[in-house]
Amino acid sequence: MSYSRLLISLCLSVFMPSAFGEVSTRKELGLEALWDAEIGRFKVFRPYGGAQLDVDSEEGFYSFNLSVLAWMNNAVDVENKLDRSRVEARSAILNLFFDSFLISVGPMIVDWGETFGYRPSDLVNARDIRNFSPLDLDANKIPTTALRVGGSLNSLQGEFIYCPVSAYPVLPKELGGLSVQEPTKNEAWFEQAEYGFKAGLLFDAANIDVFAYRHLNRIPALSFGADRIMPIYEAINSFGLSSAYSLETLVLRCDGLISPQHPMLVQTSQETIAYGRYSSLTLGIDWNYEDHTQIGLQAHLDRFPILDKQQQKGLSMQVRYELWGGDLSLLASVYRGIDYEDEREEATVNTKLGSNLNLSIGGERMHWAKGSPMAVTANTRNYTSKIAYQF
Repeated sequence: MSYSRLLISLCLSVFMPSAFGEVSTRKELGLEALWDAEIGRFKVFRPYGGAQLDVDSEEGFYSFNLSVLAWMNNAVDVENKLDRSRVEARSAILNLFFDSFLISVGPMIVDWGETFGYRPSDLVNARDIRNFSPLDLDANKIPTTALRVGGSLNSLQGEFIYCPVSAYPVLPKELGGLSVQEPTKNEAWFEQAEYGFKAGLLFDAANIDVFAYRHLNRIPALSFGADRIMPIYEAINSFGLSSAYSLETLVLRCDGLISPQHPMLVQTSQETIAYGRYSSLTLGIDWNYEDHTQIGLQAHLDRFPILDKQQQKGLSMQVRYELWGGDLSLLASVYRGIDYEDEREEATVNTKLGSNLNLSIGGERMHWAKGSPMAVTANTRNYTSKIAYQF
């Protein structure tokens, strides 16, 4: 099949699914709110809409996945000037299937890690760190346009990924009363490219992967001026591994990362950047009981060579419990820092009010100790709610 014929068939499949393949859609309309108890007002109160489209060819040669989310009056952090409506494509992926490999193209979220919460192996996507948590959420990942080629041969598996434009994290507009300058982006697109590979072995009850990735530093070096903060980004190399081993109801997990030359701090007096080795390791175990209970425990160790204590250790736990076939579910997570006594708790209850109507209510509290690398984000105590109609 030629590329022109494939493109035409994909376009027509959206409007003539019976002729070119099977089309499934999922649409959602809802209202979400977030009350900030620290400042005593709503930081979010907005209607939203989302849609997901999946097209599968009858011959099994290709598939197309589109996920779009639109917000009306996006009022997250009004002080950060995000008070306008916007539309975001979380993914728009064209998958081409061949005998032993797969090619994917488009905006996507790439998960390389195995552990719960913040996975250091997930390097491909930058994150929105205005409300960062050591437990992390996939919703904080920023989609990136990429070419992804993967394949397998017996127990061997691997993939290569190429992103033509670098991914920058989203920072708060202000830190410590100083405005944060937008990053200066290189004009030459080929100098912004990020790329890397992952390769490993897949067994019946285990998998182990190693990876290498060239990218902009995801933790910005900060240059403090008289009235503003300037984040510094440079291309660096990172290496790591991810692994999981299943023992019936128990699963052992591991994610590790090392960046040998990571820009960590700008010495403003000398106008030079200090470099050091950054590393992150997460070890976890989770227990699954039938299909309704899951409990995960993780140990985290991050090393920042410029910090006084040189490292940041922490423990986290996640619990998922479902009742009545998933009509009612509880999700809870806790993080405790050991070196800096950072704290975070989060709990969410989801329930079905009908066949198409869902209600979610939750709360979170974050407290970062003085001197902690997490202290660049604000301490918060939020209460959230969302009601959504799916059809």
